[in-house]
Amino acid sequence: MKAEKADNLPPGALIISPTTSKAVGHVGILGAGKGGDRLVYSSRSPSHRDPVARWKQNYTVISFTDAHSAVGLRTYFYRLPMVGPAVS
Repeated sequence: MKAEKADNLPPGALIISPTTSKAVGHVGILGAGKGGDRLVYSSRSPSHRDPVARWKQNYTVISFTDAHSAVGLRTYFYRLPMVGPAVS
C-alpha cells in the first residue's frame, strides 16, 4: 500500500501513526468531511474514569496529526484495497 493525502481518500480509509522505539502509535478510520476537520474514529483504552474500551469519534485529522507529532510520530493515510465478494 502507498501512503496518500487524506483529502484523496474515501471514508473508511486508515490513518496511522506507527509506534517507534520512543512513542506508542495509534490507528484510526477516516470518517466524513474534507481537510483538517475531517472526523477520525478510533478506540479509546479503558481508564479509571471510564473502565470500558470504546470505539468512537476521538479526533479530527488535525488533532490526530498534532497529538502524534507532539511525541515524535509521523502520520500516514492509506486507502484500503477493494476486494471482490467472498467465494464459498
